[in-house]
Amino acid sequence: MVETKGAATAVKNWEDAISKVPTRYEQGVQAAKNVIEKSKAAEDLWKEKIIDAANREARKKGLEKVTDSEWKAAALSKGKARIGEGMRASLDKFRAGISEVISVIESIQLESRTADPEANVDRRVKPIVKALHEHFKK
Repeated sequence: MVETKGAATAVKNWEDAISKVPTRYEQGVQAAKNVIEKSKAAEDLWKEKIIDAANREARKKGLEKVTDSEWKAAALSKGKARIGEGMRASLDKFRAGISEVISVIESIQLESRTADPEANVDRRVKPIVKALHEHFKK
């Protein structure tokens, strides 16, 4: 039999770490070096792991461990509190990204509307989709 400290101790250690982890996280981020290059170098491994997870149906098995009500409760208790702060922190990145999208859309010359809704999709919607797809598929 393997002897452990038990679940109660593990939970207590988790609780004690809550106040310390943000600072340690920051220190780890600050100390990281060549993150992008290392991540790019690990691309093949990432692909292998994704394929392995898909073959094992890991996502499906994980989803089977939670109910819709559990998911909603977690999303509301954690996500709701975090989303505004995350949006605020990424405002400059959003501004740059949406400016690029809008610039592409504004560069398109669309044909006039017609009474035929399907023709309008072909002549007015598809050119926008095509231009955005071409621009961002780099």
